Formats: sequence, C-alpha cells, structure tokens
Amino acid sequence: MLVLMTPRARAILFCTLLLLGGCGDPDCRTDGCATGEVCDDVTRLCAPPPDTPNCAETGCDGDLFCDVGTGACIERSRCLSPEGDCADGNCTTCPPGLVCDASSGFCQPAEACRFVACPVAQQCNPQSLACQPIVCRLDPDCPAGSICTLAGTCLAGCRNDAGCNAASVCTIPPDAEAGSCTARCAADVDCPWGERCAAADGIARCEAEGPCSHTRDCRDGEECRGETCLRPLCSDDEGCDAGEYCLEDTGECASADCTDDAFEPNSEDAPWPLARGRYEGLTICRGKADWYSINSRGTQPLRLTLSHGRETDLDMQVFQDELLVGEATNDGALSIVEIPAAIRGELRIRIFPARGVSATYQLFVENGRAGCQEDVSEPNDRPEQAARLRPGIPAVFSTCSQDTDFLALGGEAGAARLTLVPLGEPVASWETHLTSDATGATAVPVLETGVRELRLAWINPASSPLLRSTSRVEMRWNVEYEVTPARCEDPVRGNRTAERAVPVAADSVVQGAICPDAESDLGTEADWFQVVLPDDEQLQLTVELTSQTDRLYPAAPLSLALFSGSQPRPWRTGASIDGRTTAVVQLSGADRPVYARVTSSEAYPDLLSSWPAYDLAVRTQPVDRCIQDRSEGNGNDSLEDATPLDAPVQAVLCPADVDTYLVDGDFVPGRLRLGEVAVDAAFLDSDGGILAEQTLTGPTEQGLEVPDGARYLRVHRGQPADTPVRYDLLAP
Repeated sequence: MLVLMTPRARAILFCTLLLLGGCGDPDCRTDGCATGEVCDDVTRLCAPPPDTPNCAETGCDGDLFCDVGTGACIERSRCLSPEGDCADGNCTTCPPGLVCDASSGFCQPAEACRFVACPVAQQCNPQSLACQPIVCRLDPDCPAGSICTLAGTCLAGCRNDAGCNAASVCTIPPDAEAGSCTARCAADVDCPWGERCAAADGIARCEAEGPCSHTRDCRDGEECRGETCLRPLCSDDEGCDAGEYCLEDTGECASADCTDDAFEPNSEDAPWPLARGRYEGLTICRGKADWYSINSRGTQPLRLTLSHGRETDLDMQVFQDELLVGEATNDGALSIVEIPAAIRGELRIRIFPARGVSATYQLFVENGRAGCQEDVSEPNDRPEQAARLRPGIPAVFSTCSQDTDFLALGGEAGAARLTLVPLGEPVASWETHLTSDATGATAVPVLETGVRELRLAWINPASSPLLRSTSRVEMRWNVEYEVTPARCEDPVRGNRTAERAVPVAADSVVQGAICPDAESDLGTEADWFQVVLPDDEQLQLTVELTSQTDRLYPAAPLSLALFSGSQPRPWRTGASIDGRTTAVVQLSGADRPVYARVTSSEAYPDLLSSWPAYDLAVRTQPVDRCIQDRSEGNGNDSLEDATPLDAPVQAVLCPADVDTYLVDGDFVPGRLRLGEVAVDAAFLDSDGGILAEQTLTGPTEQGLEVPDGARYLRVHRGQPADTPVRYDLLAP
C-alpha cells in the first residue's frame, strides 16, 4: 500500500532512523520544501501555495497578528536587537534561528543559506543560518559526492573509483585528499567539449585540453577562442545536440529540458497571488516569464528576494499598473527589491531570464526594512561616480534625505525623452536638473501630475550630460530614458569640401542639413554648393539661407559664405536679417566658378537643440552695366592702387578701363590669354616709365617676357569698345 507522508512526517521518520545524533522539529527554512510547496517563515512548515490570502477576513491563530497591508499573519511580538534597541518598548529576544532586524523591529531569518542552498559537503546552521562544513568520522557520514577528511569534515570529491559512476574514474591530483570523477573514454568524442581522451595508468580518461593558439591545436570539431578549446558556436538549433537549443545572443547551446512548476500558468494576464512566505522549487522555461501579484496597503515596506544559481542571470521587476516601481538586475545569486510603504495597491512581479534560458529559483516575500534604502547605483554622489542609464530600460532609484545622486545619460545619438515619475507623493523639495559642460544646468520641467519630462535632441558625447537629483526628504522615483536613432536627414550628402560641391542651378532652392560625417572632425562640418551660371554674362547673384524653424527645438545658428575661382577664395559673407542670411554680389565674366558654403557655429547640436537644417535659395538677374572683376578693389587704374599679383588672375576690362598690377611678388605672369579682342600690355618701371609694350590680338594665349627692372604691368584697350573684355594672367 502506498502511503503519502507530509514533510513533517517525513522529517520525523528520518530522525528516528538515524543511528547517531538527534533531530529536532523540522524547519523548512533550512530543510527546504518539495516542488510546488512554500515555506512559512512563522510556522517553519511546508504547505501548498495559498490562494489569495486575507487575514482581515479569516483572522489569525495564536500569537500572530494580521498585516492588513498584505493580508498575511505574522508574529505579533517585536524584537530586541543585539544593541538593545527596541521599536515600541514591548520587545523580546528572537527565538532560535531568527535574528532581530533593527530597521523593521521584527524577528526574521538572517541572509546566508536561507536564500542559497549550501554546497555539497556543507549544511545550514539553524542558529546562524550560515553554511558550515559537515562534521564526520567516516565517509558514510558525508553526503553523496563527498568524503570525510583527516580534519573530520566533509569535502566534495571522490576517494576512489567507487565514489564515481560506472562510466567515470576518480582522478586525484598530487597531495590532495579528494579527487574528481572524470569520464572513461575510448576516443575524443566520448569526452565533453574542451576535453580530450588521454591514457594514464592504463586507464583512458577525459582530461582538460591545454591552452591553444590555433584551432588545429584542439580536437576535431572544436574551435580555439581566447586560447581555450571550446565547442563551436551555433547559429540555430540544428547546430546543437538532441535535447539542446541555440542561444541566439551568445551562440552557445543550452539544455532544452524544462518542467513547469506547480505555479503555472502564471502569465502576465493571470499572475499567481502571493502572501508573505518562502516559495521554492520555482522554474522558468525557455522564452517565458513568471508573473506574481501581491496586495500592499502601505502599512510597512515590502521586501522581495530572488535567489538563483550564480550561473543563471535572472531579473526581477515590480509594477503598479503599468509603472515600474522596483527592479533588480543581477547575475549573482541574490536579487532584492525594496518597495516602500508609500506604494499602495496591487503589485505585479515579473521574473524573467536575461538571456531567455531555462532556470530554477526561489522567491521570498517578507517585511521590508524601514528607513531610506539606497539603490544599487550608490555611490553616485559626485559627477565622476555617475551611474549610467540604459536607454529603453526603465529603472527605479532612491534619493535619500540631504543626498545628491548623479546619473549619466550616455552619448547615444538621436532624439531622446527623459521621464521621471515620483513613487509616492511628489514633494517640492525634490529637484532634478540636467547638467553638462556645454549647457550648464537645466531644470527638468514638472508636469501637473508631478511627472517630470524633458525632451532632448541629439546628445553631443563631448558635453557629458548628467541627471542630478537632490531632495530634503526621501524620494523614490522611476526613470525612463528613451533614445531613437539619429535622424539627421540631409537630402544632399558628401559635399563636405569644395572639390565635392553639389551643383545648384540659378533660380532654384535646395534643402540641406549639417550632419556629422565620419570623414570630418568635430567643428569642421560644412556643406558646399557650386552655383551653375553662364560663363560671361554680367549678373547680380542673391543667395539666401533660411534655417528651418518648424521643429521642436531651435536649431544651431548657420553661416553663409560665397567663394569664387578655380582655387576658391573667400568673397562675401551673408548678413543675417529676420532669421535669414543673405549674400548679394554682382558677377563679372571672370567671377567663375562661384561656390556657396553653409556652416554651423555649433558643429553638433547641444542638449536642447536640433540638427541645423536649412533651405538655400539662389536667384539671379541681369545687369546692364559692366561689372568689374574683384581685383579692382577700390579701382586699380593707377600705380598707387595697383593690385599685387600673388596668384593667377581672371579679369575683366570695362570700356575705358585700365588694370594695373604690382609684379615684384612671388607670382610672375608668363602668359596672357584673351578672346576675340585686342589689348595692350605694358611693363613699367617704378616711376611708371614703359620698359616693354606689346599689343595682343585674340583669340590668343601669348607669352609675356618680364624685362629687368619691371615694377608694374598695365593692361588696357588700345581702342575704346562698348563691350567688356575678359582676359587671364597665367604663370609661365
């Protein structure tokens, strides 16, 4: 006949069967519970998980009292701390196995092995709740997988082959009491990845491979990564063995074996209700998340502790409605969330694996500690200690009384939205500012609901933006930092230099934006355009630059400059009037080609501006009179106003005009090129006397011989004409 026994009955029967030692009452805090049962920290007994508890309706037994905040029965008596502190003058010492938590005033288990199972060969001390070695006399006194050492304590490992299964042998390092079970093998494929089949003492066993420098140093099918022979990475489930699946983020194979726990289904739509207590044997299968609910009416803080193996990365989040009010992300063994008493109502708890793998865990629900609890970002009291916000991942932070916290927004490019939500009653003494070297301090605007929100444009990494939080009272707050990819939409790309200038036709409008470019340094961004014009036509050119203002933020100021010549030389800068920057010039036939350059005084937007986008309009109109070239300056008709020759010249002779040049510089004119006209070219001495003169009839390109003592070159029309004459002075 099959007899079902309760955990208490099993423990009592186990005690009576022991030949040595004694056994007290079972304590699920140290003994644990079967899968699907929970441990009550008060009765210390395992029990099926409760339905939605409400002791306000059912009452409590014995010395327990009802916590209306959670509907659970807890100990009535408060405790006396080791320092003699007492919360209400009616305190007692805690019973064995419990310690006094001075912050809450309640007896409760200490940390240590109440959360984490002890390693092999160790046991949990019921008084200190700390893992300690098991005392032994012989190997049978120790748990399976361990031996009794000469010191009289158990040690994980094997003593001989009898301590291993039939497929393994015991390998004991020199001068060691305990060895490890290694698999027997006939070939490398019989060994786990990273091990090779090697024969020693006449026995073939699996041994770890040594460091590698190339894949050829590893056994067949393995890869050398980081000087270690490893299993090859997978790209899909077919690259793994049967019963395994491929982790897409790491390329590693993981076991697909997973059995749902007794709390399923506990989805987001149907969370499992919790009371205070200890929940063990919980499982998350691949690709799932476990959801729980608990009701908090705000009588005292609530503490949630998630315990799992160190090889597992589990995260925990707590929501009230859709607002994240607490979270713990930790790849260690414990993750703890403290919910202050100010947060009232139903809470939903989400537990999920960070990498989507299967995992087992325990969950503990208990009274939280009173007082301000600093968050895991501490210490972050100075700018250089600022904790970094992760875009797209809500987080919960605490600012204690008279405290200052700094959070770094990072340098992600794009538009951003920063939202701060106070958890509890918002207070006027809580101040939040965005600070940076570029913009100083900007207060985060407070909305009518108490929520604070600041919308940002693209963030300049060089500005090192920080969020600063200060308060005269304890503040707990949720922060959301969302960044969208940088969208600096420039219809015209690649025109960072004059050589790459984009053609723009006369009487047209082109749109552009000053966007960062991988080929340019910070502060050198510019857009170049070449104005397409008739070669010899006399024109008045108007270039108008208008910043696009139909945006959420003011754009960085823009500048306009005009250049001319095959080697572009600065010509005219635009004047800003009524938000537009305009440059107006009159063009002779020699002022070709013409370039327009658009630059921003701030190469990247600051924290509160947007990409500098603009419209560039080009307009032309004919000019009836002759437009002299730019070498004229104030007029180079006389020796006193002669234009120094420092580069090749494209020039225009208007009717009855004379051009005079100073020729004793670094540039010596060697050729003169002109169209179907005739001009006179004369070299003069320092007093204006003619040293050499020649008449050039076009179209031609004729050499010029500069005589000794020549100081000036004069070009003029021998016969007056009604049309302008264009000519070029070139090097020899």
